[in-house]
Order: sequence, then C-alpha cells, then structure tokens
Amino acid sequence: MNPTDSEISFRLRKLKTIIARLDINNDGYITTEDFEVNELSKATGEQAESCHNAFVFAAEMLGYTRGVKTSREDAVKNTSERMLAVPWEEQKTMCYTAHNHIFDAIDTNRDGHISLEEFKVYFHVLAPDTSDADKLLSFNLIDVNHDGKLSREEFLEATFEYLHGVQETELSKVFYGPLLS
Repeated sequence: MNPTDSEISFRLRKLKTIIARLDINNDGYITTEDFEVNELSKATGEQAESCHNAFVFAAEMLGYTRGVKTSREDAVKNTSERMLAVPWEEQKTMCYTAHNHIFDAIDTNRDGHISLEEFKVYFHVLAPDTSDADKLLSFNLIDVNHDGKLSREEFLEATFEYLHGVQETELSKVFYGPLLS
C-alpha cells in the first residue's frame, strides 16, 4: 500500500524535525560533523565511541560526505528519497543497527534500560529547547509497559516508528520534541 499525500507530508515534517535537531551548530546545514556528536551523553570511552560510530554510520548511510554542506531542506528531501529506496526490512535493520549503539551510549549506567534522567540528557543534546514536560511526555509514550524505564526493544521500536512510519500517532508528534511546521 502506498502512503497518501497527507501521510507523506506528515513523514516529511518528522524528517524536518529530526534534521533540524541534528543541525547541532544551527547553521542551517547538515554535515558529517553534525552527526559526530560525542557530547550526546555522559558516556565515556567505549560508550562514547559506540555512539560516535552510530552517528557516523547514519551519516554514511544517508549519503553525507565529509566537508560537504547540505541545506536542511535538501537533507530532508535526500533522506526521504534514500529511505524510500530501501526495502522495509532493510530499513529496519539499518535503523536498529545505528540506534542499538545510541541506546548503549544513553544507558550510561549500563543496566540495560534508559532511565528518565538518562533520556533527558540525550534529549538535551538533540533538542535543548524542549521543555521538561515534553521530554517526560516523549519518555512516557516510548515506555509502553509503563515500568518507568525504556527497554532496548521499546526504544528501537519507537525510533523506527518515528523515522519510518507514516501514520500520525501521539508518539510520532513528540519523539524528538514537538514537530516543526
């Protein structure tokens, strides 16, 4: 089944939001350097390297080249086209590969779960302008079993749904903070 125009439009809004969040220096362009975020969490050593590698993998997967600036608008268009060109199962594998490493970097105490405090640190780097109430809302929507912590499965499924889903859900509107217009 092909997505409707409104579903495609909604997906583009989600991509616009995450691309804006990835523009760490807020210069209006996306570069590989924006993906190389070592300050994502309190992670050090192996965890910081794992997170760094996950973002570099994502940049390469999306076709970014070191030293080349891509406007946010072009980044949204290019990302959407690249994602749509890949079969669904391969999209899921790539998403899970990158975000498994990010999960490990966020889980700074290495207990196999992301606490609300760990999630807030992650969110602060990617969406520093997001209110604590919106961070809590996003956390609670990802925490589908309502145990007060995010399992790897909950995090990966929510990430995949945000990045690849076309249906409007409450979570898809707040995963990386409120959607941009």
